[in-house]
Amino acid sequence: MRLALIGYWLGEHEPGWPDVRSFVDSSWNVNEQKTVVDWLESGVEIRFFLGRSRCRLCGQPNGSAEASDGTYLWPVGLAHYVREHSVRLPTRLVERAGQRPAVDRDRLEAAAREDEEVTVDDEWWRNQEPDW
Repeated sequence: MRLALIGYWLGEHEPGWPDVRSFVDSSWNVNEQKTVVDWLESGVEIRFFLGRSRCRLCGQPNGSAEASDGTYLWPVGLAHYVREHSVRLPTRLVERAGQRPAVDRDRLEAAAREDEEVTVDDEWWRNQEPDW
């Protein structure tokens, strides 16, 4: 399974990711924001890690797993950034959320259970900047 990685942010020990502060948009439409949160929270957790990441903006513990919709892979804490800090994702992702894509939960859960090889492509995300 090949998935595009999204939602990782620049940090002291995580160079090369986008800076989350440049994605904060306090004027973002609340309904669109909620649609993105709903999409992120509908993902299936398929990869799990030891230790929790912390929010780059408020320091809150922010999960230790990654979720997917079958196309994208993101840290479960990404919904926190969108909901609590008005972090607006690139237009391509907002549009995907608005399409309300069906998530093949059975396929993703089976892949996680069977430890299916997941190929992660992070190139697109590493080069992201706000595009609104």
